[in-house]
Amino acid sequence: MRPSSTAALARRLGRRVGRAPRPALAPGPPTLRRAAADAALRREGYVVVDLVDAGTVERLRDLCVAVHAEPRSGWASDFYTGDPETKRAVHEAIGRELRGAVDRDFVAHASLLHNFVVNWPGPDGGLVLHQHSSVVDERRYRSVVVWCALTPSTEANGTLHVVPRSHLLQRGPRPEQAGSWAEDHEERLLRDHLVSVELEPGQAIVFDNQLLHCSFANTTTSPRLTAVAIVLPTAAEPCYYEAAGPRVRVHRLDPEFFLETQPGQLEWARPEGLELLHEEPWSPLEVGVEDVRSTLPRGTCSHVPA
Repeated sequence: MRPSSTAALARRLGRRVGRAPRPALAPGPPTLRRAAADAALRREGYVVVDLVDAGTVERLRDLCVAVHAEPRSGWASDFYTGDPETKRAVHEAIGRELRGAVDRDFVAHASLLHNFVVNWPGPDGGLVLHQHSSVVDERRYRSVVVWCALTPSTEANGTLHVVPRSHLLQRGPRPEQAGSWAEDHEERLLRDHLVSVELEPGQAIVFDNQLLHCSFANTTTSPRLTAVAIVLPTAAEPCYYEAAGPRVRVHRLDPEFFLETQPGQLEWARPEGLELLHEEPWSPLEVGVEDVRSTLPRGTCSHVPA
C-alpha cells in the first residue's frame, strides 16, 4: 500500500501513522561554535549569521552571473542543470569560498553539496513549501543548509521564508520519494506560521535540514542570487534514505552522486549504484492540527495560496 493510502486509512480509523511525539529541542552535538547561535538553531530551526566578506560575495556573485547569464523567468538552480561540467565547477568554487567560514563558525563540520539559486523577476518565481530529504541519521546528528545571500534578499525579491520550530515535529528519517507531513497543513502554515528572513549580501540563514521553507515571486527588476551548501558533522556518515513502502532503504551517499547523476523535477536521482547499508521499518509521519498549534509560533507574514 502506498504511504498516502496508509495515512488516509489511519485517519479514517482515528489513528496516527508514525505519530509525532511531543517536540523537544533538536538532538545532536553542537553545530555552531557560538553558543547563542547554536541554541537558536536548535530551538527555532534557523539562525542568521554574518558568513562571508565583501570580496567573497563579489567572487561568488560574478561566477553566479556568468553561469546564469541568460535571463529567464522562474526559480533556477544549477543543481538541476544537464551540464555536469558546470555543476562540478560551481560545486568546487562555492566549496572553496565557503570552506574558511565553515571551519570558523561550525564545530567539526564539512559541506557536502554546493549550488547557486536564482529567483528571476516575474510571477513564476519562488519555490513551494517543503522540507529536505534526510542525509544523516537525525536521531544522532543534525545536518543544516547554509543559504548565503549574494544580493540583498528581501520580501520583494522572494527571500527565503521559514516555518520556525517545524523541524521539531519531524522524527526519524524523511526519505527521498516520500511525502511530507506538511502537505495536510499547507494553507494553515502559509497563513499563520510563516516568517520572512531578509538578508544583506554576505549574510546567511543556517537552517535545519528538516525545517519547512519556501520562497515567492520576485516582484523587482533584478534577480535574487544565492549560494547554497548542505553542511553536516564530519562524524556523521552521509546517507541516501529511499522510501520503499513500509520500509526505508539506507544507502551510503557518495558526494560524487550529486555531480554525476541528473535529478528529476525537484527530486534526486534514484540511488542506482549506491551501496545499500541496511533497511529499517518506516511509516509516514502524521502531524495533527493540535501538534501544529502547540509547537509552531505565529508567523510575521502571511501568504495564502491562490
